[in-house]
Amino acid sequence: MSYILCLLPIGTVIPSYILTAAPADRWVALTTWLAAQSIATATEGEFSSPDSLTAGLNYCVLGDGLTGAFPLFSVVATPDWGGAPPAPQYATITANLSWVLDA
Repeated sequence: MSYILCLLPIGTVIPSYILTAAPADRWVALTTWLAAQSIATATEGEFSSPDSLTAGLNYCVLGDGLTGAFPLFSVVATPDWGGAPPAPQYATITANLSWVLDA
């Protein structure tokens, strides 16, 4: 028995199959793949309020263990902000990762 890591980009209905891992190796496989893709990790709180994150980088929310989908998102700055500094940032989801059981 193994698991397949699937990537579903926003705006498409066809998943991409990223890698296969044994149940005990899912966490290592996921974090290794994220590192190879230069995707940092973030908590659910950082996703909800991304002002502490670096604009222009991609992140993956790893707050739910290995049970659910893992949103991939980009942090976007607001350079035309007219208010008091610092300018707020926002997160935009670009894709979701999820483990699927391969029987």
